[in-house]
Amino acid sequence: MNRGRERHGRRRLWKCAGCLLGCISGPVWADDNASEPPWSADAELGLMQTTGNTSTSSVKAKLDVSQELPQWRNEYTFDGLYTRDKTDDSDTGYSTSAQRWFASAQGNYKLDEKNKAVFIYGSYEQDRFSGYQYQGSVALGYANRLLAGQQQTLDVNIGPGVAFNQEEQGGSARYGILRLSASYKYKISPTTRFSQTLSSDLALDAAQNSRFKSETALRVNINSTLALKTSFAVSHNTQVDEGVDKTDTQTAVTLVYTFK
Repeated sequence: MNRGRERHGRRRLWKCAGCLLGCISGPVWADDNASEPPWSADAELGLMQTTGNTSTSSVKAKLDVSQELPQWRNEYTFDGLYTRDKTDDSDTGYSTSAQRWFASAQGNYKLDEKNKAVFIYGSYEQDRFSGYQYQGSVALGYANRLLAGQQQTLDVNIGPGVAFNQEEQGGSARYGILRLSASYKYKISPTTRFSQTLSSDLALDAAQNSRFKSETALRVNINSTLALKTSFAVSHNTQVDEGVDKTDTQTAVTLVYTFK
């Protein structure tokens, strides 16, 4: 019964995601007469393995895609993490200690030349150890690029939306949220860049779950396409099952390949 509800919930979320991408991608291609619109993508990969007294294997992958067009500014993100630990002396005695993936898309329709825009946003996340089978959200609101220089940029977003989730125990919820987010990027030198992102889906009902995410990162270019990135990420849920931590942190060192 729970599996049926889960599949139904996922289908509804994927339909929402499809509608969101359709709203974004349709105007994107219509606004640009060139065969290849201006875009860039950063692909991240980090691997870690320890042996001896402690045996652990971890894989972190992330993909950030951005498009800057005359009328639209669009962003797509995929982020995944998988970790397993050896539990005994046998070759197959492993247990999974982290398994999470997150995807989001945001389209910003520019209102004027001063970087004001209307945004539409959607996200979907599965975290095996969060107490939720999945969490998702859709929001619509106002976006503004407060800083738009060669050295630094600051984007802020605010708007109402709807959050969805399915609990491991079988319960599900749909409720109103206020989405707040900010993204700051600072070019320290021609080869070094600092970035800070903050986002929150604030539940309008105090009995429902609010989500907060943060990533602080420093990136150093090795050459024109390859870079080394160190990051510290925090994820927080206000409502979780008993025995589940509300806050998860992740420190990573990854290689980043840039496509343009």
